[in-house]
Amino acid sequence: MIWIKTFIFLFGFIVYLFFMVNLYAKLLIKFSLVGNILKKFLSFCLYIFFSLVFFIPFFNINFFIQEFSFYYNNNDSYYYIFTITYSLICLIVIIYFNKNLVPKLKSLGYFD
Repeated sequence: MIWIKTFIFLFGFIVYLFFMVNLYAKLLIKFSLVGNILKKFLSFCLYIFFSLVFFIPFFNINFFIQEFSFYYNNNDSYYYIFTITYSLICLIVIIYFNKNLVPKLKSLGYFD
């Protein structure tokens, strides 16, 4: 049962990250319309918030899967599979962001 709950959590995490990455890009595009100093300040604040988006689900997984800490601490295969899968999901979303959204943001003055 823990594997099914973990799969559901990780699938939801993929959807969540793709949504948040697209929201991040759209907000940066909106921020590019304001003045340069305000744009940099708002972008910095958004960056700090967005950096937390990747790690908050990892620390709050006990809210979704009650048995998580027991299996994560006591079952080595569960520990490695979950950690590698979580990392791969983050990597896939980062690659998607770099390939699809960064070129548009570079044209607006971000990521120079």
